[in-house]
Amino acid sequence: MVKQYETMKPCVYLPYKDFPVKIEKRTGGNVDSHLEALAQGGLLYKYEDMGIPSNAEQFKGLIRYDEPVPITIYNLSDLGDKTIETSKFQKRSRFCYGRYDLIEITNVSDEYEFSGDLIRRASIRIKVIDIKDWARSASVRSQFKLERSLVSEEKPINQEVTFAYTEKGWVVKRFH
Repeated sequence: MVKQYETMKPCVYLPYKDFPVKIEKRTGGNVDSHLEALAQGGLLYKYEDMGIPSNAEQFKGLIRYDEPVPITIYNLSDLGDKTIETSKFQKRSRFCYGRYDLIEITNVSDEYEFSGDLIRRASIRIKVIDIKDWARSASVRSQFKLERSLVSEEKPINQEVTFAYTEKGWVVKRFH
């Protein structure tokens, strides 16, 4: 159980996999706040232009994009390019900002079966270490609600975890 947990990383996720991302600027400021926070944290850069938004295809038939509209373009900075992680199986990307340090495991339950899986629950204490500077920026910290992780070096986090037994051994199934 411990080995798999030590390889897990705390990350912030975006529903975008491919960059640049083009967001239409509408009256009232239609800005993706996650992209904006990561731009302020130095992982993305942004600029204004005229063009067709990245999500235009999903609105085909509802909104006509015959001509370019004002857009904000977000692209990876050098830091973002070094930090981003994508998966060919998911339609999103992630930026990991540290790693977990498992302090202790307490209250491990007996094995039980649930929906055909062999399950165990445990209470653990963790802290996030090696936190990247960009994650400490006010905009990223606030937008992605990282306060608890960022103070965990001094005040460890108590976490409930469910493990399931698979062909790879015990793996984390869910955090509570």
